Amino acid sequence: MAERTRVAYRRRSRALPLLAITLIVLLGLGVVADRVAANAAAERIRTELVAELNERGVRPASTNVTVGGFPFLFQVADGHYEKITIDMREVDISGTTLPSLLVVAHDVDADTADLIDGKATVTAERVTGTAVIDWTTLANLVDFARLGLSGVTFGPSDSGLQVRGTANLAGLQVPMSATADLSVDAGVVQIRVRNARVEDGSLSGPAQTQLDALAQRLSVDIRIPPLPFRLSIDDVRPEDPGLSITATARAVPLVS
Repeated sequence: MAERTRVAYRRRSRALPLLAITLIVLLGLGVVADRVAANAAAERIRTELVAELNERGVRPASTNVTVGGFPFLFQVADGHYEKITIDMREVDISGTTLPSLLVVAHDVDADTADLIDGKATVTAERVTGTAVIDWTTLANLVDFARLGLSGVTFGPSDSGLQVRGTANLAGLQVPMSATADLSVDAGVVQIRVRNARVEDGSLSGPAQTQLDALAQRLSVDIRIPPLPFRLSIDDVRPEDPGLSITATARAVPLVS
């Protein structure tokens, strides 16, 4: 009796590791299948998105789509996806090129059968976006020439946005620099110039007064082209590559 008990115990002891290994293998296969399905769905969504963006005049040089959330197969069955990330590079919007535009769509609804057939309506509860406008492009979006400042360049500074250019003061071309504050009002980015000064020199009293008056006029809106997916700009900040933008939108049709 005792011998039979020991044999049964040894059999169970050998069976437990085998069962554990089998479960691990099955789980691994499930994870692989889940990711394969996610990648296939991401490619289908990417194809639909690129076509939709092209119709709206938004033409990225490259678009990478990632479908997040696990397990993905449950999301497929439900037609609801936790997160879809759309990473676009060199994005041409109405003739203005953004080096990067990263869009994250949250709580996305898309009927799986329609998605496979290529006729899905994909809608996101909430969309967030981050973009960069390089300094050269930003200078082309701001019309300072009509106000008497030419050759404008931008860059980051410790206290805001640095502005450099050549000021026309009573017929004299004077190199100047200034600091500008950035703000956003109802999705419109605004520049407010302050602390205008002559570079490598000084001005007489009347000339400095003219420069100060010019700086007061250099408060303008930036003509940033409308971002896709109804994104409205919330905040901007100067960084080394250029002007960094964050934007949000709600109840957005990604593909219609």
